[in-house]
Amino acid sequence: MSGVLVTATLIVSLSVAFNCWFYIYAPDSDLKRAQNAEKGGYEVIVVGSSRANAYVPYFEERFKTLNLAAGGAKPYEMKRRLEHALRFSAPKEIIIDLGFFSFNRYWPGSQTYTEYFFTTTFTRSDTLHRFKRFIFYSLDYRNLFTNLKQLYKPKKDHKKVQDKKKKAGSLLPNKKAFFKTEEFYMRDGYNPTPFKQYQYDADIFDTELHAILEMGYLRDIEITLITSPVHARLLNILDIMGLWSDLENWKIKLVELNERVAKEYNQQAFPIYDAMIFSPSTMIDIEMSGNLYKENSHFKPFFASKVLDSIRLRGNVQPNHYVLISSKNIDRHLEVQSKKKEKYRMQKPNIYNDLLQRNITIKRAKKYLKID
Repeated sequence: MSGVLVTATLIVSLSVAFNCWFYIYAPDSDLKRAQNAEKGGYEVIVVGSSRANAYVPYFEERFKTLNLAAGGAKPYEMKRRLEHALRFSAPKEIIIDLGFFSFNRYWPGSQTYTEYFFTTTFTRSDTLHRFKRFIFYSLDYRNLFTNLKQLYKPKKDHKKVQDKKKKAGSLLPNKKAFFKTEEFYMRDGYNPTPFKQYQYDADIFDTELHAILEMGYLRDIEITLITSPVHARLLNILDIMGLWSDLENWKIKLVELNERVAKEYNQQAFPIYDAMIFSPSTMIDIEMSGNLYKENSHFKPFFASKVLDSIRLRGNVQPNHYVLISSKNIDRHLEVQSKKKEKYRMQKPNIYNDLLQRNITIKRAKKYLKID
């Protein structure tokens, strides 16, 4: 018994020690990114959810770039990270990835965002929150496996790049990842009230996002806003979950706020590129999506480079990737997208019906609704 206890204690101790090391020193850790921000001298800052990571390689090839992406980042978190980074850098441009999922009254669930990201000044409360998060992170055995995978990720990524060059676009899609992501969004991610897992929060616009746009005008920084692309299957899930009208209102509110803040500063509004749309590149079959998507919700750097190339080199409208939206075309744009949604459903009824039935099955299993 004593031998088993010693072995178990040793395993737990090593797990905690490794997680502690990774939390502090890993290249993608929040503390490491905060330290990177404090180095200063960055020409471009990329901020947003985990999807924003896909934009980073494009800019790193051209400019000194700071990556401030964070999984599921809400605009409040983006604002705080930018405030911290701008103390040390005067960038020419800020790329902001905007995701509908982040505008969620209940995200991140029962947790509240804390200031653990920052390495400089902490209040007493912030220090306590940071310590608690650190302890829970260290004790979570699941992080051990995640961190071990992350430790070897650079080598794997390098190999993927080489394979991509050799195969010239013949990468196979990860179907399992597609289905797993769909299960998450239908089971938890987009469950609206009264289940208290998703509720579109429009108040975020007039607080955090307003402040972010002001940073651009006050500091003479060009801001590029991009609603990041997701696969059409995920757009269908939004429709099935009854959130399509909220998605439309989100885009309308985004345009309204952007132009209102520009008017307050007597400046031209920052460009908003809506890539969260039904387009040839988002409606592509899973079997053909290996180059573009990791899964429904996350696209690859290859796809991001295509979007950014078309934005920076050709301007206005590129139907394959995005639409530049403003008050002049937003109503028409949403009308076109609604028609494309219905057309996609008619052209691929099997996909829609499969998602619909899976959603019903999930809700019945979780007793969200009663079905005889």
